[in-house]
Amino acid sequence: MKEWEMKVLRDQLREWKKQTKPTKKKNKKKQKEKLSTRDIDE
Repeated sequence: MKEWEMKVLRDQLREWKKQTKPTKKKNKKKQKEKLSTRDIDE
């Protein structure tokens, strides 16, 4: 692998991590909503 390829990969990883962080937070909220709807159904 060439040096510039490594740099590109590293940049992609960094961007990917940035994108995954907010989605994780959203998922947690969704789980809480599911729990609350279950409570209402019961």
